[in-house]
Amino acid sequence: MPPQIVEPGSRFADRFRLEERIETVGVCATWRAVDEKLSRPVSIYLLPHGEACACGVAEAARAAARLSDPRFTRILDISQENEITYVVLEWFPPPDSVASLLASGPLSSADATDVAREVAAALDAAHQAGLFHLRLSPLHVFHTDGGQTKVSGLMIDAALRKNPPDHDPTAAATTDTRALGALMYAALTARWPGEPTYGLPAAPREAGRLCSPRQIRAGVLPALDEIAMRALGEISAGDSLDTPAAVAKALTAIPRPTPEFSGAPNATTTLSTPSPAPGWRPIPSAAQRWARKLRRSGRIGVAAFVSCGLVLLCWQIVLGLQRNWADDSRPLGQRIPIASVSAFDPLGDLKENNEQLALTTDGKPDTAWQTVSYTQPNLGGLKAGVGLVIDLGSSQRVRSVEVALQGEGTALELRAAPSSAEAAPETLDGYATIAEEPRAGTSVRLIPDRPISTRYLVVWLTSLPRDDTAQEPYRAGIAEISVYR
Repeated sequence: MPPQIVEPGSRFADRFRLEERIETVGVCATWRAVDEKLSRPVSIYLLPHGEACACGVAEAARAAARLSDPRFTRILDISQENEITYVVLEWFPPPDSVASLLASGPLSSADATDVAREVAAALDAAHQAGLFHLRLSPLHVFHTDGGQTKVSGLMIDAALRKNPPDHDPTAAATTDTRALGALMYAALTARWPGEPTYGLPAAPREAGRLCSPRQIRAGVLPALDEIAMRALGEISAGDSLDTPAAVAKALTAIPRPTPEFSGAPNATTTLSTPSPAPGWRPIPSAAQRWARKLRRSGRIGVAAFVSCGLVLLCWQIVLGLQRNWADDSRPLGQRIPIASVSAFDPLGDLKENNEQLALTTDGKPDTAWQTVSYTQPNLGGLKAGVGLVIDLGSSQRVRSVEVALQGEGTALELRAAPSSAEAAPETLDGYATIAEEPRAGTSVRLIPDRPISTRYLVVWLTSLPRDDTAQEPYRAGIAEISVYR
């Protein structure tokens, strides 16, 4: 069935249920869907399998999936079903996109700097891997309330719009840098340095030249103003920035702006002077205006009462955090004996240094089972992961699993077989993911949302840390595994 006639409720891979069509570009339909196994939203691209661009999008997605950089949205699945090619990606809600955030005005200088730094570093990492975006826009960058910045559409959106990467890496790098400059300009001004688009009005021009951010918005730091214009190529070629690496380096050289330099968030001007007008002061915040009213009305007692309440609330929060820290500093419950540990390599040759398996439960932190070594963190792009099956001997109530690791930066998941399973499932789909850690240190505790009953657990490794002692530079090691009820 063509993607155009797929309906809400349709399911793919027996787990992804379509919820809402978000966008249609040519023959490609983008949907918000639900991963029923993990109860989380995902986005999914659907294309007719026979279309030429379907092959290009799938190839682009596979190439992007090999880049294990947490600043890019994760590609979760790429496959074909019922004559439809589909690509499943990590979901971020549209209100978190920079385009949506700019609808209410420019970002603060601090947030704009943070976003630009993260996107520049992400693009630099992609370019070093031979990957390019070529379609970067405020719609492709997400900035969450927690301060996390994510970039979507790497390789995929260019292939979707039949805009393959330029064979000249220098030209492709310049394209991404100019888009980065436009993103930074928009974040600082809520104007677009070109024709109106992404819900933003066009930036003003003076004598035929684009006005700089400082000419539009009072309070923009001169260094940020200069970097944005250089990345856009609006400054003479000798002084322009032509790679994301150069932009990242320039941004790193300036301190993070503090709130007093953020300017009035929605105050704009078309002055040609590069500095704020004389006597300009930031617009008071809502909290400041409220405090002034309290003082004028003599309601100091109310303010004092509220302050005391906030102090007490903060104290309770601190005590709660201390209790949680104390709880995390010791094992949860009793330790469950492990009957056996076996290698789990359903996507490879079904074995992975099996002779070292006993080292994961020998009580010696200096001995470990290790994966074979790979050329890249994502297991060389050869398979989605590798791991170990833990047999508890009988169905047990599990509250947590502790794993001692070699190296830092391993990405791993804890998976569990159904409690009714009489034997360890032989495929990855036989285990549901119940906890995950995208970047572990040398020790990690994997805790499901609630205790589960199972006999068989899988510690599944999806990205490996660097190990310069290995034949190839990436290898993970598990020194000890402990399971608690």
